[in-house]
Amino acid sequence: MNRKFFKPLLLFWLLQTLAMDVLSAPFEAVTQPAAGTVTQFVQIFGELERGLQSAISRNDKSGIDALLSPDFEMWASSRPGAPVPRADWLAQLLSHPDTFSARTITQMAVNGFCDHALVSFKWGGTPDFFVIDNWRNYNGGWLLETRFIGPAGDTQTLIPGLDIKSPVIEKKF
Repeated sequence: MNRKFFKPLLLFWLLQTLAMDVLSAPFEAVTQPAAGTVTQFVQIFGELERGLQSAISRNDKSGIDALLSPDFEMWASSRPGAPVPRADWLAQLLSHPDTFSARTITQMAVNGFCDHALVSFKWGGTPDFFVIDNWRNYNGGWLLETRFIGPAGDTQTLIPGLDIKSPVIEKKF
């Protein structure tokens, strides 16, 4: 085989492996401690999440647009193979803004990775949802790229790795 072919391939593999190692290591894993202290990341992303919820409840399309990346999509646990594109998600939200105004955001945790932050929280209402939002920093401003959402509160379903007898620590936000 030609050595000229393998050198770039080996270099690509090494760079990819190094990049994956760097990107998979969190630069800051921030959660809200049990005592109720709000971390800086929880404060920042709490404001962004409440701003998004407020814009939705006001039916403010430009306010929502300002917080979403152009390629935003939502993934629901009930349809794991069918993401909802940005335009469809916006149309659904704007046609039912009243369903979001009474929801509360609690139990927030934030994990930062380079220019991304994973924000998880309980989105309280009827029914409750567990949300994981992937925010990305674009030139100093955070935009929501991906939302993962599913029902919260089902304590009877066995989840691999979860001890259902362990105490639940209620976080204050």
